[in-house]
Amino acid sequence: MCCSIVSSIINSSLVPIGFSDSDFAGDKATSKSTYGYLYKLAGGPISWKTKRATTIALSTLEAETNGLTEAIREVQWIIGLFSELHRPIDYPITLYRDNQGSITVANDLALHARTKHTLLKFRYVRE
Repeated sequence: MCCSIVSSIINSSLVPIGFSDSDFAGDKATSKSTYGYLYKLAGGPISWKTKRATTIALSTLEAETNGLTEAIREVQWIIGLFSELHRPIDYPITLYRDNQGSITVANDLALHARTKHTLLKFRYVRE
């Protein structure tokens, strides 16, 4: 074995840290976007995924929002899993993003003409 994942929870709290990113129309043949996320706990990966979107995003903001929505759905599953294991997770859970537009709109849910088609997903993210 040439590689291994080493993790220690001795001095770590049980707070997952997430990272999420998406591209916009990255597939040249279909113009579909690709998103991915990674969650770490105590320094080691516990959940990750990368996937091509099933629909075509009409903007970078929409592509980023679609990826963010999937990342939030996964962290909800992680919270439920730890709850069933009687190991509640400390809050808040940080999810790092690199798209300022999706961060801004997720924090300000005012209805804007250019973002109204993604409003439902942003409300889901805020909840």
